[in-house]
Amino acid sequence: MEYSASESGPSRGEAEGPGHQAVRLWLFGGLAVLCPERPLTLEVPPGITVGELLGLLGKRLGAALLESVMETPSRKFSICRVFIDGMPVDLDDRLPETPGGLSDFELIVLTAAEGG
Repeated sequence: MEYSASESGPSRGEAEGPGHQAVRLWLFGGLAVLCPERPLTLEVPPGITVGELLGLLGKRLGAALLESVMETPSRKFSICRVFIDGMPVDLDDRLPETPGGLSDFELIVLTAAEGG
């Protein structure tokens, strides 16, 4: 099934502005080949959710990323784990605000053999 970045939920754009923060994005497993830049750093608005961040990431890296991560526009595959600063999160969780700092966002797709 194909998904576009716009189907992943509302997104808030990548433009820098007051209150925006930098997020370092680390892709692991089969997703690592989709991102030649490691880590990828995005500026995100305050209050962005994990789902919205995935939408921004899909816009930046293409539909292949969303097709690997999202089962439906609002639900990720169970073999995909998402972490922020090492802690597991859900799509509706908001990114913690770290004024003047960076948050690390880790996205991992695990096969059954890897624990998925």
